[in-house]
Amino acid sequence: MLNHSFLRWIKIARYELRGFVTTKPSLFLPLARIKERSLNGGARVVDPATDIVIEGFPRSANTFAVAAFQSSQRQPINIAHHFHAPAQIITAAQMGIPTIVLIRPPEDAIISMLLRTPMLTPLSVARNYVRFYQSIENYSKSYVVAPFDIVISDFGRVIRAVNEVFKKNYSLFVPDENNVEKVFQIVEAMHKMDSRRTVLGESRDGEDLIARPSKRRKEKKRELKRLLNEQKIKKVISRAQTLYGKFIEFSKMYY
Repeated sequence: MLNHSFLRWIKIARYELRGFVTTKPSLFLPLARIKERSLNGGARVVDPATDIVIEGFPRSANTFAVAAFQSSQRQPINIAHHFHAPAQIITAAQMGIPTIVLIRPPEDAIISMLLRTPMLTPLSVARNYVRFYQSIENYSKSYVVAPFDIVISDFGRVIRAVNEVFKKNYSLFVPDENNVEKVFQIVEAMHKMDSRRTVLGESRDGEDLIARPSKRRKEKKRELKRLLNEQKIKKVISRAQTLYGKFIEFSKMYY
C-alpha cells in the first residue's frame, strides 16, 4: 500500500503540472472541453459564443463574481468561468472577448487555498499564484482587473468598468441587502454541490469552503501564516506580492 507521504507527493505534482498546463491554451483548452461535458452546469470553457470571461486564482471570489454578474442581467449571459486557468484569459484576449480578472492579496488567497486543500503545500500554491498572474501580465489591455475587496463590496463598479473598457451595456449589480443575500444563497448552493466532489483526491471540509469564522479556522490560519514566513518560500511570496502590486496598478485605470 502506498504511504501517505508518497500520495501527497503525487497530488502536489499533479497540482503543479495542472498549473503549468493552464497557462498554455493549446494544451489546456482541448482537455478543458472534455472535462466541461461532465460538469453539468459548472465551469465553462471560452469559445466564440462566450460573452464574457470571469477568471481568477482560486479563492478570489470567483463564485461571487459569476453569481453577481449573472443575477444582475436581464437575460442569460454566456460566461466562461471557474477553470482558474490563465489560458481562458489569454484566449479571450486573442478573440477580443471582454474579460474580468479577479485577484486577491497573495497571502490571503494562498492561505484560503490551503485551508480548502490541506494536502497541498504553501510553496506549491504560491508557485501557482505566481504562475497564474505572471502568464497574463502582458495582456493587461485586454481585461479589467477586479480586486477582491471591490468584488465583494461593490461589484457594480467592476461591471461599470467592463462597460467602459469594452463598450458594453451590462446591467450593474446593486449591492443592496436583497441582492447580496441572493448572491450568497447562490454561492452557498454552489459550494454545497461542489463539496460532494474532491480536489485532486483530497476531501474538502465544508466549514472551510464557506469561510465562516471559527476557532479552529483561526488557529489554522495562524499556523499557515507562520509557514508563509519560512525562508524557503519568502522569495516566491515576494514575487507574488510584486505581481499583485502590478495588477492593482492596472486596476487604478478604472476605479
